[in-house]
Amino acid sequence: MIRGFALWGLSQLLLAFLYVGVLWRWRTLLPLMYLLLMVEYVGRFAIGVTNPVVTLETPPGATANFVFAGLGLVMLVLSLRSRD
Repeated sequence: MIRGFALWGLSQLLLAFLYVGVLWRWRTLLPLMYLLLMVEYVGRFAIGVTNPVVTLETPPGATANFVFAGLGLVMLVLSLRSRD
């Protein structure tokens, strides 16, 4: 169980480094990073629906999946708009 959380944390850390690298050096890849962000959070939601973790209360991350997926969609649309 703990190994699973450690692997998940490592993958999040690597994604964070990738996001920082894109923001710092390769800004043309921002739409791809927003798409990756959306896919990650939609995937989390789908996994949560298909394999729910039984808890006494709703975890705060459940709401964040909706918020970040929506923000990712908005940022993706804004990044793809032309800058006339």
